[in-house]
Amino acid sequence: MKTKMKKMTHELTSKPPSPMNPLGLEWPTFPNASAAASGNSMTSWPDYMVDGFQRSVLFLDLLRQRGNEEIEFTSRPMATVLRFDHEVLMSGRSLPRPLNYALSVAAFVAD
Repeated sequence: MKTKMKKMTHELTSKPPSPMNPLGLEWPTFPNASAAASGNSMTSWPDYMVDGFQRSVLFLDLLRQRGNEEIEFTSRPMATVLRFDHEVLMSGRSLPRPLNYALSVAAFVAD
């Protein structure tokens, strides 16, 4: 096991170990914008199209999942926060400009 780990570490090492960099590893290098611009755009076009298609599929899957969650959430009955006997005196739904409020009186039961 040690030889395998040592071999793997040796493959990644590009500089001799130092106190600041004990493993001797360097950060990966990424192509800069000028290097990408100098390449042939016709060879990168299929990669761009595949990436765009994959991102579109992932986005549509996300929309499907969110829609399913919304349907599940709205199909459940509303949970009441406070549970006690009450009498509705006036509902806001019956007003000229309906709103989601109600004026009610709590009916307390004596123990």
